[in-house]
Amino acid sequence: MRPVCWILMLLGSSLSLACSDDDNPPPVLTVTCSATPQGGATPLVVSLAASATGSTDPCAYAWDLGDGTSETTQNPSHTYTTGNFTATVTVTCGRSTGTCNGTIKVVTDPLKVTCGSDPDSGNPPLAVSFTSSATGGLQNYVYAWDLGDGSTAATHDLQHTYKRVGKFSATVTVTSDVLKQTCKASVNVHIDTQVTVPAGGGKDQITLDGVKGQTLNITLTAADTTLVPYGYMENPDSTGSYVPDENTAKDGKNSGQVTLTQDGTHTLQILDAMNQGGVVTVIVEEN
Repeated sequence: MRPVCWILMLLGSSLSLACSDDDNPPPVLTVTCSATPQGGATPLVVSLAASATGSTDPCAYAWDLGDGTSETTQNPSHTYTTGNFTATVTVTCGRSTGTCNGTIKVVTDPLKVTCGSDPDSGNPPLAVSFTSSATGGLQNYVYAWDLGDGSTAATHDLQHTYKRVGKFSATVTVTSDVLKQTCKASVNVHIDTQVTVPAGGGKDQITLDGVKGQTLNITLTAADTTLVPYGYMENPDSTGSYVPDENTAKDGKNSGQVTLTQDGTHTLQILDAMNQGGVVTVIVEEN
């Protein structure tokens, strides 16, 4: 009987060819392959991997690495120099054969990204200007910002306002074809202000936005060292706790730590246990 052959097109770049001397087709091979990384600066060490499913027969792997070299192992590692290369693996399992390929791009100048934030600290709401730039790689840069507070942006330069206390890491990811590089800019949003506590048992206060689970450090410093400053953190639902407690004050200074149990706007009341009143510097920052 004349051999019967089947050419089976699979998803992606896979191709399966199978021949048989009877009317029953052999198993269909599904071949997948990958290259890690897919691009970078020369010399670039690339880990290649391949696998095949659909046949229970032992499989043989033959790689054409695209630069005149070859490999016969399933998952080889290869060093590429400058250029664009197509690595192709041919897998044979019994009577079935399949292929898979991928492109590797190697450049002389590596992709480099710089970024910055101005200002990088201050009181909320804090408007911050972010800048970033890229060089090298394969040009055609695409910028993607993760601003650390749930906000994102898709431009290289931008302005963003942080509304709550926190230490934020803004990350820009630049994509240049198959190349990627990141840069991080830190922003510390904290409260540094003065309040005036009235004499005779009065209080002054500040408000701040926070999120559940956030830990804040509170520092109170009175201009008059005979004062005993302390605080009361009131939650959005009007519950609260004394922090810092009056018993921890010394020489006009006091500090404490609180972990917020609710999202939303909190009120920090500032009091003086001596009932003298006076100016108190309040610093609140994320732990």
